[in-house]
Amino acid sequence: MEETNFVLLWKEQYEKIDQSLVINKQLLKEVISLKAESALRSLIRLKTRGIAAVAIYLMLLGIVLFYASKKVTPRPAASAVVAAKGKEQGTFVFHGGYDSFVEEFYGFLLPLTELGFTVVAFDGPGQGGAL
Repeated sequence: MEETNFVLLWKEQYEKIDQSLVINKQLLKEVISLKAESALRSLIRLKTRGIAAVAIYLMLLGIVLFYASKKVTPRPAASAVVAAKGKEQGTFVFHGGYDSFVEEFYGFLLPLTELGFTVVAFDGPGQGGAL
């Protein structure tokens, strides 16, 4: 009889342990779920703040660019004529083009005057400011 009681007692304890394991699994799932939800909420808040910060930055940048565009005036077309040194052998006409200024080529154009060429250099409207 003692053995029967012992077996029954063991079975009861085993069932209680199984029940507590089931409860522990449920509690663990709930805790993990709550932690995941909390982490997701904080990520969503961070994402929202980032989007708001970018939107504010872009608005401020737009305002700055708007006011800067009102203050900037286009550069007028520049031109220069440099007479030949000594006997003139011809005329050299030069224009920079695209985003360059004639001034960038001054070091290249000046020696031509020493060789006897008159140099006519010019920028077209908007050149130097294209890029």
